[in-house]
Amino acid sequence: MNEISGYWAFSCNPERWEIDTDLNNKIEYDTLTIRNSDKDKIHAGHMGVIRVGNDNRTKKYLNEKQRLLPGVYAIVEVITEPELMEEPILEYWQSKGNTVQKRFRVKVKISRNLITCPILITQEDFWDSNDDSLLIKGFQGSTFPISSYSFDKIYSYSKQADFFLIMNY
Repeated sequence: MNEISGYWAFSCNPERWEIDTDLNNKIEYDTLTIRNSDKDKIHAGHMGVIRVGNDNRTKKYLNEKQRLLPGVYAIVEVITEPELMEEPILEYWQSKGNTVQKRFRVKVKISRNLITCPILITQEDFWDSNDDSLLIKGFQGSTFPISSYSFDKIYSYSKQADFFLIMNY
């Protein structure tokens, strides 16, 4: 994908960032790291998804919690322009080492929390050949652009999931 659509995937490694704790605590705002190469491409008003990769946390580390399966766990709205910031010091952020890294980050509003009904990568009936392959296969970087097709499909699913949760409450 060469053209920037205004839609992004923010990759999450649960070993570094306990996204499940974040979303279960219903946190509304967060700060996400972006790739240096995306600092001039991501802007306030853009939308994105939080995509969890492989959850390699140990059973001891999980402390009775379940591992997250690869998939989409939230929809976010970018609310600031990229800014060089230090690593956030939060209880669900597992910093490696004692150094504070300055990296480009954006503040986001979590507009749809899908922790109770994520869109798993293994849901073959959801994904099709028009979806972004990086969204399905994963990506080593912290951010990558996704198509409006994939974002719209995920957003539509999230609205159906909201309806399902309300009906079964």
